[in-house]
Amino acid sequence: KLTLSALLALLGCFFFFANVGVFWTYIERIATLIGLSSQEIGNGLATGAIAGIIAALSAAWIGDRFGRILPLALGAALSLIALWCFNQPFNFLIFAGAMVLYQLGWNFSLTYQYSGVGAVDKSERAIAAAPAFHGAGAAAGPALAAIFVTNTDLSPVVAIAAICVFLSLASFVFAFRLKTS
Repeated sequence: KLTLSALLALLGCFFFFANVGVFWTYIERIATLIGLSSQEIGNGLATGAIAGIIAALSAAWIGDRFGRILPLALGAALSLIALWCFNQPFNFLIFAGAMVLYQLGWNFSLTYQYSGVGAVDKSERAIAAAPAFHGAGAAAGPALAAIFVTNTDLSPVVAIAAICVFLSLASFVFAFRLKTS
């Protein structure tokens, strides 16, 4: 039986990956709409992927020195800044910079999401279920956005992703607070 704190942490995983799913489903389309070439999009994504590797290794090196809420908040902030960039007029440099920020936030957060789920559920059942919640979120985000986007207006993508980042962080904060009370 999962505790409420474990369920909240799993919801945090779900919401975060709803953000990730909607972002990755539509990012190429967003970049194409503003006129970036396939080469520029590929280079921006590759640059972001390198940053993601650095972020994941940094999270492993930092460990729990700053707890879990602060690193999750940092990851959320980086994600939100990157998403904000996509609501502005942008060019290749802004695209690549936003991809770096997004990948930093996402990959840094992921480590703390898994450790957070494990911390609130000592039975280890929730940690085993976390990938299912990630997958469900990754499917739900794009499905929700598909209701709202048009061929020329992809702004709902950014809004949905940002809301999901907030909901994810709030879910984890409540899970940790509930576990410690």
